[in-house]
Amino acid sequence: MNEKTLHVTSESANAGTVSHALHNMKISEEVVYCPIDLSCGYLPKDFSDKELCFAVASQSYAVTTQERIELFDELKKFVSTDYSVYDKIIVWHGWSSRDLMTLYLMSVLIERNLYHIDIRDCSTFMSRMSSTPFPGMGHVSSDSIQEMIPLAKPVSAAEKQKYQKQWHKWIHSKHPYRLSDPQTGVIKGFPENFMDKTIYESAKTNPSIIILTSRVWKEYLHLSISPSNICARILELSQKGRQKITL
Repeated sequence: MNEKTLHVTSESANAGTVSHALHNMKISEEVVYCPIDLSCGYLPKDFSDKELCFAVASQSYAVTTQERIELFDELKKFVSTDYSVYDKIIVWHGWSSRDLMTLYLMSVLIERNLYHIDIRDCSTFMSRMSSTPFPGMGHVSSDSIQEMIPLAKPVSAAEKQKYQKQWHKWIHSKHPYRLSDPQTGVIKGFPENFMDKTIYESAKTNPSIIILTSRVWKEYLHLSISPSNICARILELSQKGRQKITL
C-alpha cells in the first residue's frame, strides 16, 4: 500500500510552487496551506469557533462579510482535519515568521507522523542565497523544491516540544505583528503603531495609497511584511482621521 503524504505550506503561493514541482516529478501527493497569515493579526488561543472568528476578523485581506465567512470555513477545515490518516505530514518552511508560525501551529495540531523540510538544509539552494542567510519559502523556486524533496525529516519529540512552546508564547503575546529578520532568523514582536511614523513622514510628500504602501514596504523590506498588511494599516489610520490619503 502506498504511503499517504500531505505537504503543508504557510500560504497559497508556496503551495503552488510545491504542487508544480511534485507534478513535474510525477508525484501525486496532496498540498495544503494555512489560510491565514500567522505573522500578523490575532492568533487563536484555542480552536473554538469564537477564537477562529477573532483570527479571521483580524486578517486585513478579508474585507467583506462573504470573504470572512469563506476564510472562516477554510480555517475551520484546516484546524479540524483528521491528520491521523496520513503517514507523513511534511511542513515546508524557511525562516520567515509566516513559515515558522505555521510549523509551530502544526506541532500543536499533529499528534504523530510530523515531518518538516527546512530549506536551509539544501546546500545548493543556500549557496545561491549568500545575501540572505535565513530565507523564507518565498525565495524558493520549483526547481529548488525538487532538490529539497529528499530532505524531509521527522520532527523529534524535543523539537516538537520546542515548537509547541513557541506557539503558546506567541498566542499570549500582545504584539499584533510577528516578523523575522532574514539576517538573523529571529522572530520579534512589533506593536500596532510600529509603521506609523514612516507612514506619516511619507504622506507629507505624496498621500497616494499606492505610493505610500510602496515606500513603507521598502522601508521595512528587511522584515518581509506583506504590502497588504501595510495598506491595511494606512487605511486604518485614514479611517480614524489620523492620516489623509488619496485612493
